[in-house]
Amino acid sequence: LRQWQKSNFQPVRYGQCWVFAAVTCTVLRSLGIPTRVVTNFDSAHDTDGNLTIDNYFNVEGDDIGGSSDSVWNFHVWNECWMTRNDLDAGYDGWQVVDATPQEESDDTYCCGPASVKAIKNGDLDCKYDAPFVFAEVNAQRVNWLVFADGTKMKMDVDVSNVGHCVSTKKCGKDEREDITHLYKYPDGSTEEAEIFKKAKIVIAEPAAPKTLKVSLKVNQPIYIGQTVSVSVVISNKSSEKKVCTVNFWAKKRKYDGNTEKETIKKFKKEVTIPPVEDKSIPLELSYKEYGIFPDMYYGMRLITYVTDKSPENNVAAMKDIGLLNPPLTIKMLNFHAYVDEKVHVEISFTNPFALPLKKCVMTIEGNGLVEDQKRVKFEDVKPNALAKVVCDFTPKKPGERKLLVDIDCDLVQNVKGSLKVDVQKKNK
Repeated sequence: LRQWQKSNFQPVRYGQCWVFAAVTCTVLRSLGIPTRVVTNFDSAHDTDGNLTIDNYFNVEGDDIGGSSDSVWNFHVWNECWMTRNDLDAGYDGWQVVDATPQEESDDTYCCGPASVKAIKNGDLDCKYDAPFVFAEVNAQRVNWLVFADGTKMKMDVDVSNVGHCVSTKKCGKDEREDITHLYKYPDGSTEEAEIFKKAKIVIAEPAAPKTLKVSLKVNQPIYIGQTVSVSVVISNKSSEKKVCTVNFWAKKRKYDGNTEKETIKKFKKEVTIPPVEDKSIPLELSYKEYGIFPDMYYGMRLITYVTDKSPENNVAAMKDIGLLNPPLTIKMLNFHAYVDEKVHVEISFTNPFALPLKKCVMTIEGNGLVEDQKRVKFEDVKPNALAKVVCDFTPKKPGERKLLVDIDCDLVQNVKGSLKVDVQKKNK
């Protein structure tokens, strides 16, 4: 905000939702309006208002379009606590205000305020933009497989994928608070069914039952640089043995749901499955195969397609996964932290790669701890080795503070961690 002021309030051309939400939270709090930042995971963008997100993929996992709807891996908005004298009684309290509107509302790009109570209860005629926010947390997801001849096969209907782990920071604590229950009733509950009926949502028909079933299982957590272990599990529900062809593809996935054109791995094999048995096919994706990702979320899309001699039994499955950065360990080397006295900290992490990490830079910052930011370059880290970096800072303000650490290297970026520091005034 200070930088914006110094630029004589020049319009901002670009920003991400979590940045706009943080700035909006600061501004509204400064105006005396209770505000918090909210994150919705697997957030739907329903452009046509039918509460269904149709995704069309070819057999190699490419999103081939056909719908302007999408599901982002997360979206961030604000909630403001206010009365709603413009609505009937019962809609006061938390209101959704989205500083990164995705659609026009009355010919203007804006979203909210929308009553959280109205969203949970399916009262979609309440002002403002309640239907759009309702879809962000409730839309059903239908995945289709489209073949070269244009025919389509419904892979699955997922009514629980969208809108989960709706989160905010717990008041007075550095912890996540799950507030999903404020937006929706439990998936599959009677209350949810009643709300869907009230909101006139038509549940998509599930994929037809078949004698074959396929799923993808992944050993998690997986850290960037390490091998991803995947299992394609095929279940034969019939009383006859099945001779099937298993196809598998893996691609890098961007945070907006789109995949890169290049395929990381292809696999094809004919397998025989005895009656009423499961067969698991283990696969591995090495770092040599997947390499550098297009963004900091390290996303992958896995897709498998299993064909039977009877085409009506063909089945497919898709799974999106994300790799993690290595965890940071931060410890203070001083017994106590005092105002205007140097504090030494040690930051350590393990290189998850079988390659050295080069061009390593650590950035530390923290309100009252570090003036602006401090950048520290450190030596290359050997393959799979433990790296330790010692740096110092001089606190300027007393009280409980938070030190933020970010490490960037040639093979991995945005390795983050934090440490609470209790800064005291030294007795004279």
